[in-house]
Amino acid sequence: MLRTFCTLVVLAAFLASPAQEYDAWFYPGTLRIDYFRSGNAKEHRVTLDKLILEGEWAGPRDGLITPFSYGEYRVEVWDTATASLLYAQGFSTLFREWQTTAEARTLDRSFRESVRIPYPMHPVQLRLLHRQGGTGWAPDFVTDIDPRAPDIMLEQRQPFLTTDIHVGGPASSCLDLAIVAEGYALHEMEKFLRDAHRFADYLFATRPYNEYRDHINIRAVHSISAESGTDFPHEGIWKRTLMNSRFFTFGSERYLTTDDYHSLMDVAANVPWDQVLVLVNSKEYGGGGIYNHYLVCTSDHSLSDFVFVHELGHSLAGLADEYYTSSTAYESFYDLRLEPWEPNITTLVDFGSKWQDLILDGTPVPTPDKADYARVTGVFEGAGYAEKGIYRPFQDCTMKSASMDNFCPVCLRAIRRMMESYTEKR
Repeated sequence: MLRTFCTLVVLAAFLASPAQEYDAWFYPGTLRIDYFRSGNAKEHRVTLDKLILEGEWAGPRDGLITPFSYGEYRVEVWDTATASLLYAQGFSTLFREWQTTAEARTLDRSFRESVRIPYPMHPVQLRLLHRQGGTGWAPDFVTDIDPRAPDIMLEQRQPFLTTDIHVGGPASSCLDLAIVAEGYALHEMEKFLRDAHRFADYLFATRPYNEYRDHINIRAVHSISAESGTDFPHEGIWKRTLMNSRFFTFGSERYLTTDDYHSLMDVAANVPWDQVLVLVNSKEYGGGGIYNHYLVCTSDHSLSDFVFVHELGHSLAGLADEYYTSSTAYESFYDLRLEPWEPNITTLVDFGSKWQDLILDGTPVPTPDKADYARVTGVFEGAGYAEKGIYRPFQDCTMKSASMDNFCPVCLRAIRRMMESYTEKR
């Protein structure tokens, strides 16, 4: 009885939901489900770790079932009593990228992952699914969740000071970005705050985010590391940082990530958030972004502004990399027999689902990569790490080269559509 009372008291702190459908099924809190995904290039399995009650649900409350078929994975919440689908969202993970590397063909590995859902009022069934055959979904893991179960953890695991950098409105009607400090020691917290303000300025200097200034919240979490910087394993440099970030992910020198996802979630839980930026205290060039997972970039490189908005394109809007000449550890990342789910690349298998409506009459498809089509939306070969068989919509774009505030019309539309799914600006 005491446990139930305490749970309801915590949840009551977040009351005031604008959507009746949300209020009928969910409390305004957040339920985090931690698990492990293990396997190799050909197979994987999911095992449950723990369930945690977190703070305010930051996501939209009148769009609980995503309108986007994005991501390699999908989380669904079904009401047990009525068998109704209550919530659905797509996402990708570092594990899925690792599956396309040479190492995954000879080795099994385990990765920490989490999903976050609105806190249900009644027993629900949680389903984790993976993409199958391009457009279908197959189950990975199914479990029943009782929202009053005594094993749901209530304590805040990593409390830190937070600062509001920019507040445009209520969390439920804005895109909420959490900037968490990684590799900042205690004496560097003032630097972190300056850096967080600078990155907010980068965002609002970029189309189309400047159009949504009043619909974006940015909050900084002053998460303190024991040492400054980040790991450079290929140079034998290891730092004691809170979220264990590192360069040289999958053997790629500038790919900066963390696979300590549960620690990251503990830190981000200090604020309501939809997207989380791991800001790494380093002058090196690098970063990474994974759809509805996280984005990472360094604080002090001359191109950090570009890296930030480029990686946010991945993590927020599901945009693909449009470059094809840089080396990566991936082997055949895209199956050319299938249409990629990302909105800004195509194999022409199902081009009608992409940007065909933006192609002007007379524009050849595929489109020659010549000066005559320099500012034309077309279908240019070379994208998604492949020189042949995958096409991009513009000759140049922030998703292709190191050019700040240079999203092409297709990427701009994709970002706007995603922003409007989070906000009241519809």
